[in-house]
Order: sequence, then structure tokens, then C-alpha cells
Amino acid sequence: MGSNDRVTYHARAAAFMVGAVLMFAIGDTLTKLATQRSDIVPVLFIRAAAGLTIIYIFSFFSKIEIPKRIIYDPLLIARAFLFVATIGLFALGFKYSSFTGFYIVFFVILPCSAFVVDWYIFKKKPAISSILPIALMLCGIIFVHRQNYMDAFQPASIISAATAAAYATYLGFSSYINEKRTYNPLAQVVPNFAYGGFVLLLLSAIAPDSRTNLFEIILSPNSFVGIILAGFFSTSGLILLNRATAYDSAGRIAPYEYTVVIYAVFIDNYLFGVPVTIDLVIGAVVVATGAIWLSKIHQTEPSPRQD
Repeated sequence: MGSNDRVTYHARAAAFMVGAVLMFAIGDTLTKLATQRSDIVPVLFIRAAAGLTIIYIFSFFSKIEIPKRIIYDPLLIARAFLFVATIGLFALGFKYSSFTGFYIVFFVILPCSAFVVDWYIFKKKPAISSILPIALMLCGIIFVHRQNYMDAFQPASIISAATAAAYATYLGFSSYINEKRTYNPLAQVVPNFAYGGFVLLLLSAIAPDSRTNLFEIILSPNSFVGIILAGFFSTSGLILLNRATAYDSAGRIAPYEYTVVIYAVFIDNYLFGVPVTIDLVIGAVVVATGAIWLSKIHQTEPSPRQD
């Protein structure tokens, strides 16, 4: 495939990825607001149930068929359990950390994890030139925590790193599934919510506090509607994300996740009252600069999706 076609595919992947990030940012904000008042597990269960309902409503009106065989597809089932682990880590990270603090660590680990995933799944070795932008992003982390370097090793930072590794694995696995299967992107996410919702419901039933909290949320109109909206935006983001992985690999689309830094700083300051310090701004700019540099390097490399 020619270089112009590769650029076109990459541009489509980038557009879908940026849209996915915006949807996730809104959904995550609503989820964070909900988990400040409630347990994480019942919140994620209601969000998953809302997502599954929204998918079937949309497929009905858009006349998109969702084949029954996807429920029994072993690849999609495996990804569904990976999905549960990933959203659980995201929710846990957002509950105990600010958005900006979470994403600064997340974004340094994400490309490194994505390179490993691409190497393992697609046998694509990372470019040596990628080392410098990643090193620059690490410098951004160091600058943010220069007053107390041990902050980088707090539980919240460790959760952020683990989330990045899980998310990169999800991206890579989604790319692999798109090579092996031809399902519609809307249909692909059904097992995520079906199996994920079942696991979360089971966890809610086992834990007495979560079970009680689940009924409290359902009986509280404001909380319930907020989580339903979180499910809508998160589901929209997941569909766009799956669409992006159909056009490019994890390593090449992961850098576009960095656009969420803009939303994170705004959300933290205006909704959660987190002060925007000069160290935080400079560190975020340095990390974002490294991400843009890294994305430029990726754009010059052949994509394993179209070669």
C-alpha cells in the first residue's frame, strides 16, 4: 500500500482517537463525580448496563445487526475481562488522584506499554528514535514532582502506571481482533458490557456495602442519571476507539490520547478546585511536547494494519 494511503488511514485513526478521548473525558468526569459519593463497583455496573442498553437502542434505530455469535467469540470474551480490569483501574485512579496528576504518569507509561504490545502482537520493533521523546516525557514527570520525588511512587501514581499498561494491552488486543474478525465496531463492544456488567453485578452482590449502595444509587435520580450519562459518553468513546484500532496499531494511535491533558487541567480546576501550579503546567507542556514528537515519529513509520 502506498504512502498516501497509509497517511489517509493514519488520519482517520487519529480523528476517531481524538473523538474517543473527548467522549472518555466527559464520561470519566461524570464517573469521578459519582464515585465521590458512592462505591466504585456499583457505579461501574450501572455504567456498563447503560452502555449495553444504549448500544442495542442505537443498533435498532440504525438497523445495524448485532450477531449472536459475538457473545461466544473467545477473543471478544477475553477482551471483555481485560475491559473490566481496565475501567476498574481507571475509576480507582480517578477516585484517589486528580485528572491531571493521573494522566501525567499515565501518558509516560502508555507509549512504552504500547511499544511492548506492538512488538509482542505484531512483531514490530519500536524505533530507536522513540527513546528521546519518551525521555523528554519522563523529564516532565520529574519536573512535576521536583518538590518531592517520592510523590511519583505513591499508590495513585502506581495505579496510573498499571492503568496505562492495561489500556495499551486493550488497544493492542483490539487491533489484533480487527485483523482476525470483521464485526461492526458497534457490535464488537457488546461482550465488553455484557460480560463486564455480569462481573460487576456479581461483585456488587458479594459485597454487602456495594449491594446497599447500588440500591441507593438507583433510588437517587441525580446520581442515577449522571451515571447513565457517563455510560453514554464512555460507550461512544469505546465505539470510536474500536474504530480507530481498525485503521492503525496501538503504538501509532496511543499518542493521540495526550489531547486529554487539555481537558484534564480544565476539569480539575473548574469542577474539583485543584490548583493549577506552574510546575504542573510546565510538566504537562513538556509531556505533551514529547507526545507530539513521538506521534511525528510514528507517522513516518509503516503501519502494520495496512502493510
